[in-house]
Amino acid sequence: MSIPEKDFMYLEELIRKVDGYLLPQSDDDMEYLYSKDLRDTLYGKYPKCFLKIKGIGREFPTLLPICNRHGHKDPKVIAIAKQVVEKMMNDKAGMFDSNELTNILNKLDRMHNVYSKEIPKPPEAAGRKANVTRMMNRIKQHLDVYKGF
Repeated sequence: MSIPEKDFMYLEELIRKVDGYLLPQSDDDMEYLYSKDLRDTLYGKYPKCFLKIKGIGREFPTLLPICNRHGHKDPKVIAIAKQVVEKMMNDKAGMFDSNELTNILNKLDRMHNVYSKEIPKPPEAAGRKANVTRMMNRIKQHLDVYKGF
């Protein structure tokens, strides 16, 4: 029995999550913002995690992510989106409507205020252990399908 490519991709993502929980790196979490393929995949899964900015004279909007790769609104990503919108506002080329950019910046400010509040979390090591255990169980369940259990 051969394993479909979609399942390999799913397992790879679970293993990457486990690796991220074991060795957290802040730069790795934002890496997906630069990968067009991963952004497109995330847009297919979580379309509400992107703000659309329609450019003047453009057929397709610019997508601005506001969530992390897990589909959760993330204050770090929202802060990056705010910086991008501010740069667009300061751009003299006039490719975007300034009123629309102002509205989007106000939305991003409100979102950043809501999601940047500190939420009590379990101690770091215990939280990582719980996440790794959960991911390993998902990997085992996914592989059990191919073992015949």
